[in-house]
Amino acid sequence: MKKIMLIVGIKYSGKSVLLKEIIKKIPFIKGVNFGEEMLTVSKNKNLSRETLKQLSVKEQKELGKKVATNIAKRSEKLILLDTHVFVKVNDCYLPCLSKNILSIINPILIVWVECSPSVIRERMLNTQGNIDEKELQFQQDLTKSYLLNYCFEYDSIFCRINNDFSLTDSVNCLEKLMHQVLL
Repeated sequence: MKKIMLIVGIKYSGKSVLLKEIIKKIPFIKGVNFGEEMLTVSKNKNLSRETLKQLSVKEQKELGKKVATNIAKRSEKLILLDTHVFVKVNDCYLPCLSKNILSIINPILIVWVECSPSVIRERMLNTQGNIDEKELQFQQDLTKSYLLNYCFEYDSIFCRINNDFSLTDSVNCLEKLMHQVLL
């Protein structure tokens, strides 16, 4: 039986780095990035990560459902899916993980990679410029609220990993969790 797990967090929380490191330790896990899959599925439209956000809400939802369906049909037995819960488009937040998409993927485990706004802000300074820590905290709170609601509704296991300090500690925490819950 296929098992799909989500690893989620806001930009610069460290989820993608954590995914790459856990795959080194547990090589039979297939790491999949939802955003990259969206670009692959829409390759005939010549889109980038930023231009994906410029699609209409309807187009983004249709593309997300298509990607979710493709992921659910994959042959790998254990998939760790790297994604955001939402994307900020102008002053709005568009869910990347709508109820439709989550019902297709049906994750058994959701790992939320949390990181304090001050650490994220520090990571972002080199590429994103200055960003308000209150906005980062709001995004963290929004992510957590959404994920907890989903877990209660669909009986997924929820886990929080604090990625403020040591990548090694975060990887070891995720590996231990995966062995306890999944393997």
